[in-house]
Amino acid sequence: MPTPEELAYGESVRAIDMQARSLDELRTRTGVLLAAASVVASFLGAEALKTSAFEGLAGLALIAFGVVLVGCIAILWPRHEWRFALGARILIEDWTGENPCGDEAEMLKFLAQRLEANWHANKERINAMLVVFQVAACALGAEVIFWTLQLAEGR
Repeated sequence: MPTPEELAYGESVRAIDMQARSLDELRTRTGVLLAAASVVASFLGAEALKTSAFEGLAGLALIAFGVVLVGCIAILWPRHEWRFALGARILIEDWTGENPCGDEAEMLKFLAQRLEANWHANKERINAMLVVFQVAACALGAEVIFWTLQLAEGR
């Protein structure tokens, strides 16, 4: 039967792995959102501007596309502040050799606490990125509506 320290460590590893996958999934969905906005702008926008002059709805559609573009770039931009792992050098220095900081149970407890702290630090950034994604997704919906209305107005 696992010790409480082993259980806590296992759960903290599972949580940080799930968080890393969640971030990867968000970035994948953001790439799809960016591609969709680009397709909408190129096809609906081009067709709408063929049949009518550049007017208010076309301007609103371009602003919505800009919001999607900026939001997606903000999410996809490489960041280095993520904390998904701990460095082995410090662990080896502190927990092995002649003067270790404690036994295996203490080390597992330390690792579980550090991983949980990292999870909380990452969570704030991921939550902010989720809000940006939601805004960009709504802007894509607005872009489709504005280009469709512009297209209908020109016919």
